[in-house]
Amino acid sequence: MSRPPLRAVAVPLLLLAVAPPAAPQAVPGAGLGIGPGGTPSMAEVVLRSAERSRRENDRRREQGVIQTGLGPYTVTQVDIPATDPGDGFYTGTGFLERIQIMTPYGFDADGPDVPLIVAFNGWGLSANSFFNGMSTIPDEANVRGWMVVAVTCLDDKSYGWIVGQTGIEVALKYVDHHYPIDRDRIYGVGWSGGGGSVASYAARHRDPTAPMFAAIATNAGSYDLEDTYFWVPSSTKQIMEHPNLFQGPPSGATLHNYERTQTQSLLAGAVDLPRAQLRNLLHTPVRHVFSTDDTLPYLAAQSAHFRDAFLADGTSYSWQSFSGLPEPHTWDLLPGPATLDFFEPRSLQTDVGAFRVTADRKGRYDWATVFLQGGGDFATFECALDEATNGVTVTGVSNVTALVLEPPPTRVALGTDFSLTFSTADAAPTLVRLKRVTAAPDTVTVGGAPFTAWTYDGATDELTITAPPGATKFDVAFDDTSLLLKGPATVGKSPDVHLDLAGGQAGQEYVLLLGLAEAETPLTTFDPADPRDVLVALSPLPVLLPGTLDANGEAAIDFCVPPTLAGQSIFGQFVTLPGAATIVDALSNRLRIDVLAP
Repeated sequence: MSRPPLRAVAVPLLLLAVAPPAAPQAVPGAGLGIGPGGTPSMAEVVLRSAERSRRENDRRREQGVIQTGLGPYTVTQVDIPATDPGDGFYTGTGFLERIQIMTPYGFDADGPDVPLIVAFNGWGLSANSFFNGMSTIPDEANVRGWMVVAVTCLDDKSYGWIVGQTGIEVALKYVDHHYPIDRDRIYGVGWSGGGGSVASYAARHRDPTAPMFAAIATNAGSYDLEDTYFWVPSSTKQIMEHPNLFQGPPSGATLHNYERTQTQSLLAGAVDLPRAQLRNLLHTPVRHVFSTDDTLPYLAAQSAHFRDAFLADGTSYSWQSFSGLPEPHTWDLLPGPATLDFFEPRSLQTDVGAFRVTADRKGRYDWATVFLQGGGDFATFECALDEATNGVTVTGVSNVTALVLEPPPTRVALGTDFSLTFSTADAAPTLVRLKRVTAAPDTVTVGGAPFTAWTYDGATDELTITAPPGATKFDVAFDDTSLLLKGPATVGKSPDVHLDLAGGQAGQEYVLLLGLAEAETPLTTFDPADPRDVLVALSPLPVLLPGTLDANGEAAIDFCVPPTLAGQSIFGQFVTLPGAATIVDALSNRLRIDVLAP
């Protein structure tokens, strides 16, 4: 892209260098403006918080709104060390991650789970400076009884560098382990450099088994670090080029370091969507604000492109731009009440039917785990489910050696007949492993012809297909399965289990077999004419739940799991009775239910 000549831009800088690479960072940002002198003492913060909270509660009381934060919040500093102190919480990056954990007034560590806000501050501002009055978000969180954790992300000038994101991963696991966090209601907020960082972190962390953002709010962020590098002064360029950050300018071998950390690239004059990690945010609601006359004009331009890409993409996105503000580059564009109002009704979506991925590393994105070919490029692919046909589609695959797919069992059942449509531009075959396939297929065909490049592992319930280059549709058939069983993959804090059965005959009797082990028990034990296997262990004796299918040949079954089974797995399978030539008529796929601790 041909850029306009470099022009002077007023950038608030603390003109100090990043710590040299030869000395591991003992304290994040030592000598970079973090700590005493850079921000007010925590005693001042507590006093200011108490006063703001009282004012906010008076206003809410007048409006008849129930409030919880009647006093000051508490802020606790925690350093996640670089090496294991013995509890398993360490960054492993050579750098510690300093976080500030805010708990609301009256917080009960043994009480119910509470929402958590993860705050990424502006460039050159420390984690604890988020609580010095520059944002009303902590005070609103205090009023509502929510927690806040402000993160450093390696250093206050890191621009969300991916090594710092590794430290945040561990820090959030630490907070989740030590505090009663509602895992479905973790939200991210960021401003300026932190606005780009929160968007990048959300796009790179789509694993629903780990702490993951249910929604984000971002304010005038540095979403394109290649463009940011072009506009900032030479002193900031030197920081970005440091060996502990991007390791050079955004060109040649170091270009991908910038691409991996940002959410979009404008080198072509517009957002290059296939290489933009923002497309990973299809199911992450985004609240985006910025000033069109921002004191950092390149951030206003990046924000406009960020907006346009989302609007063209059809994601869950809302935005607002401002002009003529006395202070156009400030946290105030995300006021506490409005920001938390945006978060309040939103919870994590873990059973999505379709998503897209631009991945810079191996890892899980929604229900797909990707392994890259390498070569310093992104892996890209798109996944979708067709519940009507019990089909899985994976298209646009590039730079991928293997994909592990674990679609929600409430959407599709991989233990009964299903299809896999797979399309790749890669020259080499791709390994596609499907989890929770509860029985070995009888046939796998392509266009009606047998396909033999597949294996099945009954110990792990995994079907692996070696997909050739190009577009292929695989039809996976289970001759012995005619009933479709759906239900939850896990049972968490509620002991109730709900299962749905379809595909039977109206008025037919059924039995649900529930056991604590999986096994292949030949039905010839009971009926010499039946060569099939029951896939739930019958020893010790299983639980048998009988019933009758409704007029549609369907059933809905609810049962309760005893707390004593926490940490174990339950296996379920339906059979219908009687058959025309055998005692058992049809068998369903087997379902595995992992019971979590209550």
